[in-house]
Amino acid sequence: QRVHRTLPQSQLWVYGDGTERDSFKEKIRTLNLVDAVTMNGFTIDPLSAFASGALTLMTSHYEGLPLTLGEAMSVGTPFVAYDLNYGPAEMIENGTNGILITAGDIDAMAQAVVALLTDSRRLAEMSAAARTVVDTFNRDRNRENWLKLIAGAHNPQLSGAKASLGLT
Repeated sequence: QRVHRTLPQSQLWVYGDGTERDSFKEKIRTLNLVDAVTMNGFTIDPLSAFASGALTLMTSHYEGLPLTLGEAMSVGTPFVAYDLNYGPAEMIENGTNGILITAGDIDAMAQAVVALLTDSRRLAEMSAAARTVVDTFNRDRNRENWLKLIAGAHNPQLSGAKASLGLT
């Protein structure tokens, strides 16, 4: 609603389903956002869904390292997300490939969305930076890091592997 007030042409596409769907749809009606919010339900093609948006919002109050971060960023969709204890900050470099907001700060979330949607140059830069997440979080690098960690755990002479992975 805060974004739509400033940018009446903005659209929010919601993907997924769950027990809160009906109450969410009612909230959309109550806030007069029926024309601005589309409930898409479950999708079998999340990459296309992410690629079709200018940015992705993560408003979770609790989160691990969700697959959605990597999926969206891999197709160049930057995130605006709450900076939680775990998860989003592992992939989002604040101000580079997305924006991290203090958890629960709805006004700051809306301001960040408006700022990105009204600055096409910055949005394009963040989109390009978001695509690089696949360089950091890929199967080969993940496998290599696990092997180094395991080798270090089994061989005291290789304990430097823990430090080289940035683990403490």
